[in-house]
Amino acid sequence: METGPAQDAVRKAVGEPRARVALIGPAGENLVRFACIANELRHYNGRNGMGAVMGSKNLKAIAVKGSNAPEFADRDAIIAFAQAGAKRSIDHPSTKTLREHGTARTILTSQSIGGLPTRNWTSGSFELAEQISGQEMTRTILKKNEACWACAVRCKRVVEAKEPYEIDPQYGGPEYETMSALGSYVGVGDLPAVAKAAEVCNRLGIDTISAGGTIAFAMECFEKGLINKDDTDGLEVRFGSSEALLKLLELIAYRKGIGDTLAEGAYRAAEKIGKGAQKFAICCKKQEFPAHMPTAKGSLALAYSLNPFGADHMSSNHDASISSDTLSESIKSLGFSKTYPMKVLNFEKAKLFGYTQKYYSALDSLDLCMFCFGVNLIFCPNDVVELLNLCTGWDATLWELMLIGERRINMFRAFNAREGFTIEDDALPEREFEPLVGGTTEGDKVDREAYFKAREQYFRIMGWDEKTGLPGQDKLAELGLDWI
Repeated sequence: METGPAQDAVRKAVGEPRARVALIGPAGENLVRFACIANELRHYNGRNGMGAVMGSKNLKAIAVKGSNAPEFADRDAIIAFAQAGAKRSIDHPSTKTLREHGTARTILTSQSIGGLPTRNWTSGSFELAEQISGQEMTRTILKKNEACWACAVRCKRVVEAKEPYEIDPQYGGPEYETMSALGSYVGVGDLPAVAKAAEVCNRLGIDTISAGGTIAFAMECFEKGLINKDDTDGLEVRFGSSEALLKLLELIAYRKGIGDTLAEGAYRAAEKIGKGAQKFAICCKKQEFPAHMPTAKGSLALAYSLNPFGADHMSSNHDASISSDTLSESIKSLGFSKTYPMKVLNFEKAKLFGYTQKYYSALDSLDLCMFCFGVNLIFCPNDVVELLNLCTGWDATLWELMLIGERRINMFRAFNAREGFTIEDDALPEREFEPLVGGTTEGDKVDREAYFKAREQYFRIMGWDEKTGLPGQDKLAELGLDWI
């Protein structure tokens, strides 16, 4: 079953209409490498193929209904803390636009800095960006905005349409990454088609980022003659084709025809296709890039290549936090005092990645959303410490919070080493060192020398061996991980 009918069936089977259900769709059952886990049909454990892990265990769903209220050290203070944040969110410039246009507001921001990935990362400018923007979605197909439980920001979208595509609102609506991956990545500037593609992914249980990245890869392979209509059962897999986009999503989920190859993701599909296709697979550690460009935001060259579970945009703060004229108190609290242009990749950007990676790793450990608790948002790092103490009754400090994040990162690194990863896996695809075409960033590329220098600097900042990128026994012992 697709995710919607499956959720209904599971709730009926357990006899509890209010049960919370985490489940997979056909993509997870068919072990698509980038299958995801759906929760409430609106929230997705989107990356790293966790849906395929469930599928490999013949596990369709997990249904839960809690009955016991959690206990807190100071419940009244937590409520006051939440109310203060909700009040702050009303006029905060970031959360205000998130509420109005969702994360898809970022389409026009990325376009303005030449950082909107277009036609498989050959350009940072998309001529149809306005047509797939969050503002356009608000104006046309937005039904309502929603929130994760009890959140005042309400950044989630619910869209609905009857034509030219019927779009079911029970599957929510597309985020920025989805709008980019199923839009500019593949050259599709048709908002209803992009929203329909997002719904198809949600119904079938597919990560939208990897789906868009893999289809963009296939489109470039088709246009360069590496695959043809004999390989695609007559389908014209070209940039700008919403027909090809929608059809390929179905083929991938059910592993039919060319979809069986693409279900392996761009990296492995390139290995199978051969003929030089590897240069068109825009991946790190075999995971497709999210929709922020290292040519526009320098630190992301490190974030994508060094993140332990593949290219990721949610594991550190982006460059704007130290690029504005005035640094916020939030970023100052993490040890930053200088500003640098967004595109620059230097020691301070290596430090930005390293320090904020530790902070965001701690947020992940505490299960806190970066749209509320990230740098420069409605709460600051010291607020996170206060909240932790209100919940637990502890007397933790920001120093201890950063150590939590650092400990997790080092465990990731040690795990990867055990599984055979080396510094060779901490690499960008060659396309990042090639000049972009078109728009305000034509000719821009990641400076190879600056990248490798910054990578070494990051290793030293983290206390790792600069030649291998590995934590030594002293670093592990410092973090209480000497058992590794």
